[in-house]
Amino acid sequence: MEYSWQQIALGWGVIIAVVVVYVWVRERINLKKASTGKDKERIQNIFKTILPQQWGNYHIAYACLEKKEYRGKRTITRYWSYAIAFSWNEMYDVPLLCENREIRYKDSFCIKKESLAKIAGKKGEGWMTLYDQSQKEILTLEVKAKNTKSDRFHPVNILQEAEAEAFIHLVEHWLEEVN
Repeated sequence: MEYSWQQIALGWGVIIAVVVVYVWVRERINLKKASTGKDKERIQNIFKTILPQQWGNYHIAYACLEKKEYRGKRTITRYWSYAIAFSWNEMYDVPLLCENREIRYKDSFCIKKESLAKIAGKKGEGWMTLYDQSQKEILTLEVKAKNTKSDRFHPVNILQEAEAEAFIHLVEHWLEEVN
C-alpha cells in the first residue's frame, strides 16, 4: 500500500501536534506545582537546619549549573544543583543530591566576599563565577526565576522571581566590590 505525500504530511502533522500538546501540558502542570512552593520550602528547610538562628537574614534560592564539554563528535553535559543563602557579604552553598524525588544534601560551605580575588559575571544577569586568591575557580552558579522539572537533571519546580532579582543585585554588588 502506498501513501500519498498529503497522507504522510498529515501523519507527521498529527505526531508533531501531539508532541507539542504533551510538552505544553507538562509545562503547565509543572508551573502549577511550582506555584504551591513545596520544592522551594524544601530548599528553605535545608537552611533552617544549617543556619537555625540566622536563616531569616538571608535570601534563600535554588541555583544550578549546566556545563557542556565538547570532545570530538561527542558532547558531555554536566549538571549541578545547589541551595544557596546569600547576603551582601557572604554566601552559603549547599550542593544538592536530587534522586528519586528527594532532595538531599551532605555538606555546606561559606564563601565570604573578602576572600575572593575575582568574580566573572555580567550586570543584569543571574550568574557568576567565583575565584579564590590563587585565581582558582571555586564555583559557578546561576539563579533562574523559573525552574521546572523537565528530566532527571532538572529535578525541581520552583518559582523564585524575588530571589532571582536579589541574586542579580548581589552579582552587581560583588562585581563592583571585588573586581
